[in-house]
Amino acid sequence: MTLAAVVFNGQSLQMFTEDERSYESPAYVHISEEGLILGEEARRLTWLEPQNSNTRHWDQLDEKPLDKPTRWARHHADLSFFQLAELLSKIDSPELLVAIPGSFDDRQLQLLLGLVEAVPAKTCGVIESALLCAEDYHRAIIQLHGHQTVISHLEHTGQYLQILNSEVVPDVGALQLLKNCARYISERSVLATRYDPMHSAIAQQTLFNELPSILKKFKTSSEAVIDIKSPDSNFSLHLNLKQIQQLLEPKFEALKVALKDYETEQLCLTPQSGLLKSL
Repeated sequence: MTLAAVVFNGQSLQMFTEDERSYESPAYVHISEEGLILGEEARRLTWLEPQNSNTRHWDQLDEKPLDKPTRWARHHADLSFFQLAELLSKIDSPELLVAIPGSFDDRQLQLLLGLVEAVPAKTCGVIESALLCAEDYHRAIIQLHGHQTVISHLEHTGQYLQILNSEVVPDVGALQLLKNCARYISERSVLATRYDPMHSAIAQQTLFNELPSILKKFKTSSEAVIDIKSPDSNFSLHLNLKQIQQLLEPKFEALKVALKDYETEQLCLTPQSGLLKSL
């Protein structure tokens, strides 16, 4: 038996074991003729073959038929099962603390626990994942998912923290933010050089592969210089964080409205929400 905590998030699954091992599987599934490709390998195929890629199976865990059902998967729950089973195969006889987002309803929780049992694995407890990061002084926990942000509102009873409610801010997810950043880089590149790094599927995939390291540059500076490789030559492109923030302002406005009653120190961004910190 191996005790482990599994954190379910629309960006990735994370598993932390009692002997301090950790594993992560990005929430991407690619459906090929040979079967399902999962996690990081699937992520690197997402913009090459978007018609065969799935990224919503955790944010929208359900049993509704896929737009393109295949012999490998009928619905999101099938995709989620295979990704969960692949992650849990890394440990022996899993016994899990299941950490779920506040966006899950009773039906989704029931479905998830059924997937865990089918792996097979045991569930020893369920917790709302926002509480894993909360300190006594926090009043709102912000979790960035693949296609949405979940905000859990807290109160302190004098003895412990409890979640009052959770709200979903749709279309403010990691993928939407990355797509907007890619569009900004594309427009800047076209203006500067007439070369569009989004002009082909291969070029798009290359740009999205590099985006996380590009955005990390803004942790220490409001300006960044990146290298763009075109078929004819390589060139440097200057990026400005303020311009990206202006582009994302409509996305962030919904978050500001939901958090307007809190002081900055009362807010907590979960570890998987690092993209929001960069921007």
